Amino acid sequence: LLDKNDFDMVITMYRLAGIDAFGLGRKIKARWPNLPVLMLTHNPVPPLYCVPEMGRIPGIDHIFNWSGDADLSMSMIKCVEDLQNVRLDTERAGIRVILLAESSQGQLATVLPVLYREIMTQTEAALEEGLDEEDRLIIRQTRPKVVIADHYEAALKLYQSYKPYLMGVVGSSALGQECRPEARMGLALLKDVREAAPDLPFLFMTNNPEDARTAESL
Repeated sequence: LLDKNDFDMVITMYRLAGIDAFGLGRKIKARWPNLPVLMLTHNPVPPLYCVPEMGRIPGIDHIFNWSGDADLSMSMIKCVEDLQNVRLDTERAGIRVILLAESSQGQLATVLPVLYREIMTQTEAALEEGLDEEDRLIIRQTRPKVVIADHYEAALKLYQSYKPYLMGVVGSSALGQECRPEARMGLALLKDVREAAPDLPFLFMTNNPEDARTAESL
């Protein structure tokens, strides 16, 4: 199908009959490196796609746990749109950016639809009566873009890349490292952001009271 048609993205399940999903992703990336490949799974996927000496093995851009939220599909599409457009939109038009740093595939699938719903609600609220369709389209296109980091190193890289355009960071205390998902680097990211940009809003997500107290003191 990929040889015969142009696709904007690929969504694969973790378990495919007779096919390794990560191997499929690597084959796709080898021929179409800019084609986004996302994975849906019912259970958390172990970090089999990471080699400590090499880091992440290219193949899957983002992994989402299916949470039963019908809005997840639309959020995945918007995520791909933002991934493809964010660089040009920031450089040419100064579009604002929100950084979402979350390692948990389940939490990502829960938080992302909520974040996009809020962005779209506020964008629609900005549409005044009397605007023509062209003006409405422009306002919708200039909504904030969301960039996702599923480990600490990626979050730092995205932060540095889009620092002038960031309007806020949403981060989890359980944010892992590239090949160590069990590492809790959320507080380290919060500290890095606070030191570099003290006034940048940071929404810190945690169910650990000690982490919450530490975050409030930073």
